[in-house]
Amino acid sequence: MRLQSFKILSALLTLVIAWGGVLLPMALRGNETFLSLARMLAVGVMLGGGLLHLLPDAAAEIADAFEFPVAYFLFSMGLILPLAVETLMLSPHANDHGMQVIIHAKDISDDISGSEDSIGPARRELPLSTAMVLLVALSFHSVVEGLAQGTARTIETGMVLLLAIAAHKGLAAFALGCLFLDARLSCHRSMTLGLAFALATPLGILAGMILPDRGASGELLSSALEAVAGGSFTYVALLEVLPRELHDLHARHPTPAAKLGMLALGFGSMAALALVV
Repeated sequence: MRLQSFKILSALLTLVIAWGGVLLPMALRGNETFLSLARMLAVGVMLGGGLLHLLPDAAAEIADAFEFPVAYFLFSMGLILPLAVETLMLSPHANDHGMQVIIHAKDISDDISGSEDSIGPARRELPLSTAMVLLVALSFHSVVEGLAQGTARTIETGMVLLLAIAAHKGLAAFALGCLFLDARLSCHRSMTLGLAFALATPLGILAGMILPDRGASGELLSSALEAVAGGSFTYVALLEVLPRELHDLHARHPTPAAKLGMLALGFGSMAALALVV
């Protein structure tokens, strides 16, 4: 009974951490310097999560079942497919929008007296599809984490998993919230999607408590999907968020060194988690 109660409390705690992490960037809206640093932290978290957690775990699980490097292939598909979809379906609209933003920014700069502090081209709005890619990938990974917690056989094991999940979940939730903000989602929609993400781990915990053992085939399927999710993390970090931040390196605040430092902090935090999980 104590173990079951602990798992239920774990589910509630992860729900609060995840939802709060998604909503935190909205509370900080307006402080562009802080949010810029937060985005670079999110890039490091996503890269570390995809490259140091999801891909190695999936590769270790799948390696014995296939001679072909299936995990790495699926990881690549998780990276390439979102890129292909956005290139084929969204790029004409994105390019038109980007040109309008640049023209609008130029008009504004022409009205301002020549000042060294004037800003460059305005930040392009992040495509909603990018935020949805990360939402789906993170949600699936959260369900798998929850399943592990739900099937823990002792409180000690559950406590170790809870600490790892809480640290990872909070950072990932904050990264997702930053993308929601950049996609210009309304407060109501951000709260709704954030709640959907926050519920993923608790649902996984509850499922792990009531479902029978998933078996070898279930483990392989979960690992395969985790490899795809890892590729999606890497896609969002390297091809969506990072180029937008590097484009703004001419700005005085935050400095390029501060941005790169936050990226290193995010990646380093995930590397540290990989040592203990």
